[in-house]
Amino acid sequence: MKVQTRGRIDRRLGQARSVAIAASVILLLAGGSAAADDEEVDEAFDEEVDEEADQEAEAADDDGRERGESDHDGHVGSLALGFLGTRFVPAARPHPTEAVVISPAGNATVTIEPDEVTVPLFGMRYWINSTVGAELAFGFNVAGGSETVESPNADPTLNVSSERSLPSHKAVCGRLGIPLSVFSSTHYNFMLIPELDVGYSSSTLKDFELSTTGEALDLQLSGFVFGVGGRVGAELSFGFIDVPQLSIQSAWGVRFESRRRLGRIGDAETVQTETAFGTSWYGSPWDIFAGSFALLYHL
Repeated sequence: MKVQTRGRIDRRLGQARSVAIAASVILLLAGGSAAADDEEVDEAFDEEVDEEADQEAEAADDDGRERGESDHDGHVGSLALGFLGTRFVPAARPHPTEAVVISPAGNATVTIEPDEVTVPLFGMRYWINSTVGAELAFGFNVAGGSETVESPNADPTLNVSSERSLPSHKAVCGRLGIPLSVFSSTHYNFMLIPELDVGYSSSTLKDFELSTTGEALDLQLSGFVFGVGGRVGAELSFGFIDVPQLSIQSAWGVRFESRRRLGRIGDAETVQTETAFGTSWYGSPWDIFAGSFALLYHL
């Protein structure tokens, strides 16, 4: 009896162990399924949030377009630096054959011809609000040098060498403008730009002529311009390639200029003055690309 009873107890213990193992397996499977369900729920939630964010961004873009927002609106309150075109500053050069003529009575006459110096302008633009801005540009051009001439001879003792300074010139120019935004949309900004500019140039030719007393005299040449006017143009921002800070501008207009050129040697001098009024003009056909175009980067 004791043996039979112990056998029953062992069988029941074995059945209990089997049931416990089966229950553990079921719980593990159920837990894994629940975790998988949780991951699926999290993924679905993330996709829904991303979709809602995309929809909100598209709605914001649509609202911005409906309100007329543009790349230009993003430039308000930011400083832009860059190339603001070129300026042709009046200058003078001596007449090739009659630069200085002395009459039999001893009177000296200086003869000059009109010339120009091209000055590139670099500066800044700041939009105070979406309509009114301020623009300031400055440029200079300085050049000079020397010339050495070697004249050899079969007899080395007769070799001749000479050196002389080449004419040096300096030119500076400044421009003040008040750009006015007339209309802007997406990547375009149409503007009216009243402006004022001043330029000066000078050049010196050393020992150009001898005075009646045999003294070497320098020929001094200079030019000056004062101009006012206005241009109409368009600015294209590169927002269509996700670089709205970069923009290119083209503008033409009408301007009034007062120009003055001077040539002086000793006490003799010649002054040429002129006034001009008209649309934008350029010295050479290709100058239109440098003179009317600007390239800016908004910080």
